[in-house]
Amino acid sequence: MVRPIELGLILEGEDAEEFLEDLRNPKKPTKEQMEMFREAIKIYKEPPVNCYNNRKIPVSTLMGQWH
Repeated sequence: MVRPIELGLILEGEDAEEFLEDLRNPKKPTKEQMEMFREAIKIYKEPPVNCYNNRKIPVSTLMGQWH
């Protein structure tokens, strides 16, 4: 029989209070964090690279592999 997934993360005491405080009053990202997000978005939008010859792979080629 399949068992339900147990996440196992229960915050108590000071950890729970800190978590709720961060949710209620989120901190503004630093310049370094924003630059990291911009770089991640840029990488996400780039076409995949073939690791064997460092050439760009057309998305249509990749999609054919999963259909």
